[in-house]
Amino acid sequence: MATHDGMTFDDLMGSEKSEGVSKRPRSTSYLGWTEAMDELVSKTKKEAIQIVIGTDWRGDEAVLIQNMGETGNWPARFETPPFVANYPRLSGDGNLGTKFAPEKKDASFEVTLSVGELEQVEDDTNKNEITLNAQKSFVDNIKNRSMEAFNLMWQAEGLLEKKKMKIIKQYAKMKKIDVNKVDKTDPDLIEMFIDENMGMPVKLAKSPVMIPLKARAFKRDYKNPGSDELHCRPIPIYNAGGEQINADDNDTDHVERGDLLTCEVAMSTYMVNGNFGCKFELKGVTILKKGAGGSKKRKTNWGSLMA
Repeated sequence: MATHDGMTFDDLMGSEKSEGVSKRPRSTSYLGWTEAMDELVSKTKKEAIQIVIGTDWRGDEAVLIQNMGETGNWPARFETPPFVANYPRLSGDGNLGTKFAPEKKDASFEVTLSVGELEQVEDDTNKNEITLNAQKSFVDNIKNRSMEAFNLMWQAEGLLEKKKMKIIKQYAKMKKIDVNKVDKTDPDLIEMFIDENMGMPVKLAKSPVMIPLKARAFKRDYKNPGSDELHCRPIPIYNAGGEQINADDNDTDHVERGDLLTCEVAMSTYMVNGNFGCKFELKGVTILKKGAGGSKKRKTNWGSLMA
């Protein structure tokens, strides 16, 4: 099935075949736009994700969010539907030098995805409606997977026990009941923990809903264990044809505010200082269409990034 302007999703997103250029592998080459959106969303459905108690890369017990069938400790990886970009810092050294990253060890590459706002970059209202529905389904799926991870942590013995007990005591005091009579499955108790101690990878309270993505900009060379030197590791950025455009030049601002992107992310959990949450790590970016850079709206054809 063809997409807008008679192009297939593979025309927009790139194919697995390449000669002499770095291209992203794709598994949706025959799909039309609606089917392509469904395919992307399907990767975050319950039947595609397994959430288990296991050991993380440090060897610590943890809640693991994984692609179905994963037998190691690798986090789930999938690609988002298209979203409009905000606040990109994906070139150069990322946010190094800002108040949030005064040193290399603090620096990250980052971009925030916004639900909606598609009219900034695309005039086709039908395509925008299809994309918006995919965005909403993706956000709902991520929220549900996050809650499933939380419920598994809450039920598991040995994970955040001190924090759990602290919340239980607070709840017992508030309800004026014996701490030993607190029902651990009480929705009000669970909501108290969530409100105070749980982080979500999607910011539902924002308007529009935001999905902040980041990845460490500087990493050690793990092939050289004796060195502590940090090296910049750019996030791969691809054009709509699947060709990496920042392999030799990461100083150019390839991604600008208002561009339409899909992003490859890894989803995992964290337990820090008694807090539990789910997070995304940015792994790759594809620019589907150039949009409103800064205050000016500038629109190009879907296929313009193919060259």
